[in-house]
Amino acid sequence: MGKIIPLQGKKQGKSLSILSMLITVTIFISVFLLSPVFAIEKIEIQGNKRYSEEEIYDQLHVKEGMNFFRFMMNHPKKFKEDPYIEQIQVQWDFPKKVQIQILERKTIGYVPYMGAYLYIDKDGRVLETSNDFDTPLPLLEGLNFQGFCLGEPLEVEQEEIFDAILKISQTMFKYELLDEIVKIDVNNPQDIQLQMGNIHVLLGSIQEYDYKIRALLQILEHLPKEEKGFLDLKDTSKPFVFKYLT
Repeated sequence: MGKIIPLQGKKQGKSLSILSMLITVTIFISVFLLSPVFAIEKIEIQGNKRYSEEEIYDQLHVKEGMNFFRFMMNHPKKFKEDPYIEQIQVQWDFPKKVQIQILERKTIGYVPYMGAYLYIDKDGRVLETSNDFDTPLPLLEGLNFQGFCLGEPLEVEQEEIFDAILKISQTMFKYELLDEIVKIDVNNPQDIQLQMGNIHVLLGSIQEYDYKIRALLQILEHLPKEEKGFLDLKDTSKPFVFKYLT
């Protein structure tokens, strides 16, 4: 008596039919999503200060009339890697409007380096290098470091001091004490000094830096800009005294 061998043809045919259907559905969905139905008719850009809208359009390869899904698949990562760009958020207001939110990093100080200057943000990240500067911001002197990587936080030997100096810079920015370049010298961490025009400020250590900066603001409000002298803020338990230079 011969052996009966089961046939597999129907099962294989069913599998091929399912696969064919999945491929067809995938192609249909892809064509539908990339169709003019999802064309962008209006683009709003917010949060940009450093870059113009035209520059953002160019960098992101986006324009009105473009398919939204094609834009999301193809827009370049290079612009996101710009040190000044912290985050890019894209919001789709279905079906025709796109909002692009740009979160930019801000320079809060300069660090001298081999005849040039490193522009750094509140986290100590190096945003760019330049041979000069024009915006009044703190100039951070006396930091020890071996090198730097653009777009990465500066690695300094006195990490705690560096963090404090960054906070001092932000505090000065907060209280609008930056009408001109302010030099912050941290060669001696226990004797931090500021040079603000004709006024030399002895800040001492980083302890109570916020209180000292607020006191500095109040004192400067009562001093004519042309005055020259020394202001000792090292000991917060004693009255602060401004010594005039004749």
